[in-house]
Amino acid sequence: MRHSVIERTLNFDPDVLRLSGDAYLEGYWASEKYFKDVEPLLRRELVVKTPPSEANVAMAERIGQVTAVSVHVRRGTRSLTRAFAGTSLRCRWSTIWQPWTRSPG
Repeated sequence: MRHSVIERTLNFDPDVLRLSGDAYLEGYWASEKYFKDVEPLLRRELVVKTPPSEANVAMAERIGQVTAVSVHVRRGTRSLTRAFAGTSLRCRWSTIWQPWTRSPG
């Protein structure tokens, strides 16, 4: 029988790694510690197969020349949507995931 496990905290919970049998996991599970033992598999499977567009290459080069910061605004959060309604805030959404560029640090 499958049971549900709801993430209790955003911090790593080692008890989750001791689960056995089928389980439905609900939460963010953002810690890399949850996936460390399957990291090689994930790196093989989760690769970008389409070459970047010229615009993305140019943007990656610009980002590589400066100290860059990324800000994520959740558009699905209704309170945020209402908070910015009627303002001049403009959000441009683009995804630049380029593991082939240099790592920070």
